[in-house]
Amino acid sequence: MFTKNFYPLEKGGNEISKIEVTNDEFKRFFNTSQKIEAQILLNLIEDEPNNPKHYFDLGELYHKITVKFGTGETHERTMGNFNKVLELDAGYVEAYEGRGWSYLHQMKFKEAYNTFQKAAEIKKSRETAIGIGWANYGMGKYDEAIKAFELSTKIKQTEPRWIEYGAAPGLGIAYYRKGNFEEAEKILKIAGENPVIKIGIISSYLESGNKAEAQKLAAQLSYDGMQKTGFLGAINLEVMNCINNIGKIEELPSCINHDARFGIVTHKNYFDPE
Repeated sequence: MFTKNFYPLEKGGNEISKIEVTNDEFKRFFNTSQKIEAQILLNLIEDEPNNPKHYFDLGELYHKITVKFGTGETHERTMGNFNKVLELDAGYVEAYEGRGWSYLHQMKFKEAYNTFQKAAEIKKSRETAIGIGWANYGMGKYDEAIKAFELSTKIKQTEPRWIEYGAAPGLGIAYYRKGNFEEAEKILKIAGENPVIKIGIISSYLESGNKAEAQKLAAQLSYDGMQKTGFLGAINLEVMNCINNIGKIEELPSCINHDARFGIVTHKNYFDPE
């Protein structure tokens, strides 16, 4: 039912080749509702092969799978579809944004930065500014990350489609990395309930010498809602295991300082397989 022979795949650069999408691929990556959505999009592509929106929607669907599983295979399919969009419409800014987020979730920060910059050249948006912020954060360029996150707060826009968090988590964790723990604590407190954010607050308390508040928040810490799959999930799990194995709370900052990539918060976990 699901086999098609026109599906794009990135083979390096902007080259688009053709492969088959098989039943096995759908079984491995998609839940029932996603299979139905993908089948509809494949049929639309077959009927309207020059409509960039169909490829974009399929790329977006695969991006969600990439966020969840973090596989190179789904990343290639994500990028192949977004590349096809840009082949048909070079000004399709959302496809650049999609490429940027997919690179980011593969921990390819330089590629993400370059792609978000291309999107910004077409249209400045909260989406691209936040993406540039996280790409700079991943490269350890915290001053540039802070500038980008702050810029995003000044751009009026409806809620970005690719992310579920605003600039606050990025600003807070970037200030933490710079050693400005007071500012990090202040911003992270309004950043949301994600466990990654809570861990940042606890570490900021400890680095500022506020052990009592750190212990109070640590006693309430739950890892529910923290991304545990894909490349970001692997980093989060490493920090979680480190925290669970420390001998005393004062050692907690060493867990997040071990990997400077820790702290990236963009998506909640996407669909659990049925």
